[in-house]
Amino acid sequence: MKEPASPHGHLVDQEWFTALLDSSLDCIIAIDHDGIIVEYNHAAEIVFGYTALEAIGQHLDELIIPERYRNRHREALARYLQTGKGSVIGRRVEVNGQTKLGKEIPVELTVLPIHPGRSAYFTAYLRDITERKQAEEALRESEATLNRAQAIAHIGSWHLDVARDRLTWSDEVFRIFGVPQGTALTYEAFVDMIHPEDREAVNKAWSAALHGAPYDIEHRVVVGGELKWVRERAQVEFDKEGNAARGIGTVQDITARKLVEAEIRALNAELEQRVTARTAELHAANEELEQAREREIEIGFRIQQTLLLDQPPVDVPGLRVAALTIPSQRIDGDFYIFIRHSDACLDVIVGDVMGKGIPAALLGAATKSHFLKALSDLMGLSKDGNLPEPKEIVMLAHAELVRHLIDLDSFVTLVYARFNEDRRCLDLVDCGHTGTVHLHGGTGLCELVHGDNLPLGVREGEMYDQISVPFEPGDVLLFFSDGITEARNSSGEQFGAGRLEECVASNGQLQPGALVEAIRKAVFTFSESNRLNDDLTTVAVRVEERRLPIARAEMEIGSDLTQLRQAREFVRGFCRTLPCGPFDAESTDALELAVNEATSNIMKHAYQGRVDQSIHLEAEAFPGHVSIRLHHLGDPFDPSAVAPPVLDGSRESGFGADIISRSVDEVRYYRDERGRNCVALVKNRKPQS
Repeated sequence: MKEPASPHGHLVDQEWFTALLDSSLDCIIAIDHDGIIVEYNHAAEIVFGYTALEAIGQHLDELIIPERYRNRHREALARYLQTGKGSVIGRRVEVNGQTKLGKEIPVELTVLPIHPGRSAYFTAYLRDITERKQAEEALRESEATLNRAQAIAHIGSWHLDVARDRLTWSDEVFRIFGVPQGTALTYEAFVDMIHPEDREAVNKAWSAALHGAPYDIEHRVVVGGELKWVRERAQVEFDKEGNAARGIGTVQDITARKLVEAEIRALNAELEQRVTARTAELHAANEELEQAREREIEIGFRIQQTLLLDQPPVDVPGLRVAALTIPSQRIDGDFYIFIRHSDACLDVIVGDVMGKGIPAALLGAATKSHFLKALSDLMGLSKDGNLPEPKEIVMLAHAELVRHLIDLDSFVTLVYARFNEDRRCLDLVDCGHTGTVHLHGGTGLCELVHGDNLPLGVREGEMYDQISVPFEPGDVLLFFSDGITEARNSSGEQFGAGRLEECVASNGQLQPGALVEAIRKAVFTFSESNRLNDDLTTVAVRVEERRLPIARAEMEIGSDLTQLRQAREFVRGFCRTLPCGPFDAESTDALELAVNEATSNIMKHAYQGRVDQSIHLEAEAFPGHVSIRLHHLGDPFDPSAVAPPVLDGSRESGFGADIISRSVDEVRYYRDERGRNCVALVKNRKPQS
């Protein structure tokens, strides 16, 4: 269900904002127009030292703003609220913050206003730039050292007579190289002083200079075992024939600069490593938070399946039921309840809570609980044992819920439907829900049945009316959420009620399980996506000819293996005393064997050998078959997870499921509407020859 627009005309996506808070590497702090902190993320906890519980509800001034800046902050906030203008709004600025221990730290701040006016609040994005400031200061000191080194650098000159290979040095060059003045230095001797790893580069540069290219190169020299860096610049003069005649160059001692540059590179590398390590720590923390969130969502999803979504009943005579829910965010507020009062009466409740996620799921669970309590209370007050009307149950549940829903600014749409097969009538209370699709099996026509009631939680003292809809065998009743009709394609067009009715009409001959799957496929095909913007929920009920058993019996046994004999005797005694004549001996033996194996498996595996549990057996006979159902509260059994039996004599166990399936004509494992696990066995009567 979509969240309605707020009174200010905007959409508030709280879950998106919460996800942003949790995953951001920057501090995010939101304040209201009074300067009170209303949001405070994990990154802010790390930087400022206050936990979210300590920070939320406190004034920003008293928490993280140093005292000497507080008046300026208050004046800026007041000026923005009066004029709508602020010097830092929307800009990135550097300011000082204060930690819980009173330490001032530099931060980079971006402030964005939300909801201008009286309801204004601001979101501040802050990044601790302490390390960056330290690195900048170190760089400034290094650059200052570099500038000083360059200011006092020695620069000497040389002249080279190319034809005679004579090299003349200025006195400054001798001082740079640390050799006595007047030492005979030929060009070859100078090349010998060049560091071996740099000689090739110098030779290439000089060779290029002899052909007119600029000569400007930095290299190392080794004089008396001492390593120095020099920068050489030269210009080659050419004679009239275009041949290189003379070279004029300068030599500058850049050793100090190179040392500073190396220091700067080391500082940069260290800073990069620290930033990388810090980023890795934050990513690890965020990943851990995300994993925790995923675990919580998975637990929430499982809880939702248990608390909000009942198992459709499978053994109501004359009714076939199937249900499907696909949450848009893995957890939603859609729910459905199935209450079987008797073989002739089934209540179906389908609800949709405003919003999504865990809050909606919690409200859905609370709503479901109130409806079950309202039914129980009214049943207890009934003097004649008659069932309360659906409208009475809705009104009592609403009376308990309405104030809570109003306080939470939420509401619930819901349909309460009671199938009464004796009267062949559906009693329906539609509380602002989407309507109910009714497919008439006799004509193939569909209609959308609506009620006129408000959703739950809109108004206190609301009166709820119910309508009656007759049905016949072959009819299909479909309850659905607006996640189906409001699904959109790439053009923005909605799936709509019309397409849903067409889908039901064209697939109405299918069993309910196949019908809800056909609807799912149609919606996803239309939306051209595997994910919807809203929750998809549908419950389909197909009406069939009601076949009543000609005989029925039940009993309860303990989970001790010594009770197996009683289970076998129960089956044999039931099959021998049928009104239409006893079951044939071969079929009775096969059914007795299947029940014995199923009961034994429940005792050994479902109850893990405990002997203090119970197993409920129900037997029903119809003209053409006998059905035995075994109900228990042990572990469920998944036949698809069982490997085929090994018949080579290497195993002495693991044949139970295979023996059961070979002994009867039909076997089903499911959870019934009361939450019990059930094994249903059906054996057909042999035709008389």
